[in-house]
Amino acid sequence: MTDKKNVIKAGYLISYDYAYIFNSLKLIYDHVDSIIISYDADNKTWAGNDILVPESFFTEIKAIDIHNKIAFYKDQFYIPNREPMELETRQRNMMAEKMGNGGWHIQIDSDEYAYDFGTMAKFLRKNRFLTKNPKKTPINFLVNLIVLFKNNKDGYYVIQPSHSMRRAS
Repeated sequence: MTDKKNVIKAGYLISYDYAYIFNSLKLIYDHVDSIIISYDADNKTWAGNDILVPESFFTEIKAIDIHNKIAFYKDQFYIPNREPMELETRQRNMMAEKMGNGGWHIQIDSDEYAYDFGTMAKFLRKNRFLTKNPKKTPINFLVNLIVLFKNNKDGYYVIQPSHSMRRAS
């Protein structure tokens, strides 16, 4: 059964591109009920490279979180001798478990920005009945991705929109 107070749950995976989350958070914060930010406890990327997320990052996130919606989830997401794509799927699945049962789970990378998220949130809340029995009636939806490659004084260079779907196993 869906918790009426926790209908829309967002999960972020952060790594070397952690600084981009601030722009992304601004677009969704008012429209979600909870947010989990997951990161590697050993400061590794899925490829095993070292990264350092400075303490100031966490301080800035806490300052933005005026409604106490954000929780941090750190774990060992890097495992030697595993493919990065396998580790990405693993982290997404582990984060989904942390997000808990019920509601809509939306997983976002730090450098992904949701255009008009408020409209989607209204749709999801209106149709929360669809999440009552996720094992019997699983639902995935696909969004259009628009890659902003570069900007100049006239605007942005856009890469042809992609229709790809990630599937966690």
